[in-house]
Amino acid sequence: MIEEEKNTIISKLENVNPFNIDDNLANIATELSLPFEEIEALYNEMNNKFMSSCKRYKIKENEINTVIYEVLNFFIEEDKPLPRTKIKDFIEFKYDNRSEYSLDYFLKGSINHLKCLHLIQDISKSEQEKTQNKKLSFYQVFTQYWFTNSQYIIHNKKLLKILTPLLVEYVKSSSHANAVNFFEKIDTLFGYVIQPYQNHNENFTLEKYLLDNIYETIQIRVIDHTNKSNKTITVHNTVLHTNIIQIVPVSILFQDKEKILVCEDDKGKKREIPLNDIIRIIVDKEKLPTNKKVTKKHSSAFAYIKDGKHFYITNPNYIKDNIATEYFIEDTQQIILELPLTTLEYFRINPLANMTLYVTDNEIKDFTTKYKKVSIKPSHFYVVAIDTIENATSIIMHVLSDVQIIEPKELVKSVHDNIRQFSSKHPW
Repeated sequence: MIEEEKNTIISKLENVNPFNIDDNLANIATELSLPFEEIEALYNEMNNKFMSSCKRYKIKENEINTVIYEVLNFFIEEDKPLPRTKIKDFIEFKYDNRSEYSLDYFLKGSINHLKCLHLIQDISKSEQEKTQNKKLSFYQVFTQYWFTNSQYIIHNKKLLKILTPLLVEYVKSSSHANAVNFFEKIDTLFGYVIQPYQNHNENFTLEKYLLDNIYETIQIRVIDHTNKSNKTITVHNTVLHTNIIQIVPVSILFQDKEKILVCEDDKGKKREIPLNDIIRIIVDKEKLPTNKKVTKKHSSAFAYIKDGKHFYITNPNYIKDNIATEYFIEDTQQIILELPLTTLEYFRINPLANMTLYVTDNEIKDFTTKYKKVSIKPSHFYVVAIDTIENATSIIMHVLSDVQIIEPKELVKSVHDNIRQFSSKHPW
């Protein structure tokens, strides 16, 4: 390989996204018509040298950590290429005469530490080509890389800066840890917190069925704590004795840190049964939800199942081992919304599943090409997503006064049903 060709490859390898290495290397190999293995070997050689140099910058002093957080926050706030001189001025302003360590120590320690953690990137070459400046060293934080595998992208700089110490310490914790992994975990946390309220109660479907059938006779299977029953099920390798009984639900109480079903048995005798003791409810076929699809994967929030000839709502804690079961979960649908730009930030932080935003002029032109029947409004943007009606309803209730639901009709009905139920309890 001639030196000029190698320099071209190295120039491209210096701009590889450290969180998407394989795809980037494959693209370079295709662009240069070279074997992937050759490109990969050159990258690994470069990366090994880089990582060896990083060992010199393993900082142990607690004081330098604070500087690292502050410098990274400075990059996040500026959100543009920063020359080394500007970073030096920032550190000098923040820490001059406040520490026994030198300014040069803080400058080199913070920049090289953040580089080694792949939290900032040296872009001196590309910046010098653009500005024809061969004196200054430039660095940049590429926050867009951090959210490669995330649904909930954090655009708010204040929130990002709050997370900075956790991010830095997480990435330092292991050679396999990186910013993408960190924000995947934050993504999971966000998703858990803002999911529809029904999903926070793993037994929601069972409890809702009991409340909807107050004073109606239903059949349930419950744990027999006397262990005298010969009707057993095996759950997680544990044999449980059970009874099948007919009851009439009366109410649900909360006491001693658990929910209790107050009911009458088939002889009219009052009973109190902990909800956690109810294994499943036998459901009449005509009472099955119509907006469900069959799947082999269990979802605790939608725990309708078909087992043999019968339909049940099952407590997720008692899914039987090694049995072919069909689960009924809410189906997904295409959702199209029209909203004023005042709500854009909300949808950027709390998106629907599989969502595409059409905001800019070019994006809206693309939207009109795909959805010709929609009349475009000025100062509005458009949302297209594939999500469940339940999740979409939960999100839309936050922008109820502004949203126009283009499709589907089922979503309009769901929102109306929520409003109707609220209005029936709060007559004007």
